[in-house]
Amino acid sequence: MIEFKAECGHTIRARDEDTGGVVRCSYCGREAAVPEADDSSLDFLFQDVRQPVEQAGKIGKRKRLWRRGIFSRRRHGEFDPFAVIFQLCWAALLIIIVIVVGAKLVKPAIPAVAEWWDGLWGQRRSAPPPIHANDNDDRDSQGQRDERGKPGLIRNVPDFLVTSTPLGATGYWMEVPKDPPNESICRLGNSTRFKVGTDRCKLKGGREYLVEIMFFLHAPQLVDYPGYIHFSKRVINASADRKERSKLVNDYFMPDGAEKVFIAESDRTYIARRYRVAVPNKGKPKPVRALFLPRRDENGTPLSVEALLEYIPVHRQYSLDDDYVKKQLRRLYEVPERDVQWVHSVLSRIGVLPYVTPDQRAWLLKIHPEDGFLDAERLN
Repeated sequence: MIEFKAECGHTIRARDEDTGGVVRCSYCGREAAVPEADDSSLDFLFQDVRQPVEQAGKIGKRKRLWRRGIFSRRRHGEFDPFAVIFQLCWAALLIIIVIVVGAKLVKPAIPAVAEWWDGLWGQRRSAPPPIHANDNDDRDSQGQRDERGKPGLIRNVPDFLVTSTPLGATGYWMEVPKDPPNESICRLGNSTRFKVGTDRCKLKGGREYLVEIMFFLHAPQLVDYPGYIHFSKRVINASADRKERSKLVNDYFMPDGAEKVFIAESDRTYIARRYRVAVPNKGKPKPVRALFLPRRDENGTPLSVEALLEYIPVHRQYSLDDDYVKKQLRRLYEVPERDVQWVHSVLSRIGVLPYVTPDQRAWLLKIHPEDGFLDAERLN
């Protein structure tokens, strides 16, 4: 018997005598030529070769279908779950990239975007809470109670504390000469210049020093004060009379214990406040806290403590024993109850405040940087 495959794939069995002849396939009805010899063993070889080829063709077809399902429009009604999963992964990756880029680049550059971003993630920045006269829960500029254990200046106390309100003043210091100069020490060659609030002054014990804190007459920190433009014009017009200029400065600005207040001329016109500092052999000298704050409002009325808060920093600089300070203000210095909270707030921010009681006693109230204690100096 001879076995061979017809064109339709059906196996045909033929007699040996039909070799070289033609027989009809019982499956498809077509005629098939009978081979000369039995090549069934070769069929197995060809089958082994065809199987890998057919499998490779199926794999290639699957890859083409995969690409076509993801990157091209599928036929109506066709659903490919792998393509949907792949697209969702791409979308998630793009969202992550947008979030990272927005947080690193866009958010810091645009304040409005930063505010929206913080609100989106529950990190909205709250403005400093308003201070009310009947508010007994004192808080710092971030709305949180100061948890610093030791009262006093919140930041580290330098060897010699020199501050100014507002910030940005320039300072000069020198040892007190035998004949103290009438002019500003900034014009003397043996004075040392420093940046108030940044540079430290290394003063030697057992000596006295002159310290001057200065602001340019037209400094941007001062020009928005009530009536300041009118005041600066009067100073310029009175440039030939030193006494008149000093009187104008004394009348416009609040007192702060300065030994001398005057207009200084150097490369430009300055407002100068001079202090005499005695440095003990052991211990720290008393701090210098210069106040460049207006006395009166636009109408010439003395500025109230409540209105003064508009012109001082909002950040709390001193940690106080609140109950102790308020009791001292009420009992010792007879500050009316309506002003106690306002005075306390100013002292916690800048550490010093001139205050006139109802009986016209003028006090310079001070907070000690080392321990937060309240002290006062009579101004009249």
